[in-house]
Amino acid sequence: MIMQAKILRCKEFLKSAVYDCSGWYRWWVKETEVRLLLDSSYLSKKYYDTLAAFLHKGEGVLNDYIYIYSGISGSIQGRLNWHINQKHSDANIGNGYLSTLRQSISSLISGNQKDETATNDFLDKLMVEYFSVDENDKNKAKVFLKKNEKQQMSDYVIPLNMSGNKRPELKEFLKDLEKCRKNAKKGY
Repeated sequence: MIMQAKILRCKEFLKSAVYDCSGWYRWWVKETEVRLLLDSSYLSKKYYDTLAAFLHKGEGVLNDYIYIYSGISGSIQGRLNWHINQKHSDANIGNGYLSTLRQSISSLISGNQKDETATNDFLDKLMVEYFSVDENDKNKAKVFLKKNEKQQMSDYVIPLNMSGNKRPELKEFLKDLEKCRKNAKKGY
């Protein structure tokens, strides 16, 4: 299923449209917007020109979109709600509970993880594609999802996935993104 993140901001719609089951998801941004992330003024240099040839472009309804983030969860509904509707409270920022996607976007877009409005405005431009796992055994589902996540990062250059992302094309960018996130967290 593919949806605009903006429509999932309505929690009632999210609960009716997204199953509460295990699964995985991919976040997509318009090609025109990916440059805002990769050439952010909060990074030490611009990365778009270096990485553009490696980025995965979508097909069909996602034809003008680039794959920027992937994740897994025991509850797709809960995880999408967390990414889309999470508040940038001092506690969430200070304790590292702000979602990785939100931390990266707020850091790259505004240089300040406290800037919930700028983060939401950017997230509303994204598309999210999600897949449920038809597996009654939670342990088997978890094994499948972990394997799938590793495979996604092996097969695609996904710039906002930080943990476990070993793509050599992203090494310098991810190191710079880590510094950017650390700087954007200051003063929460």
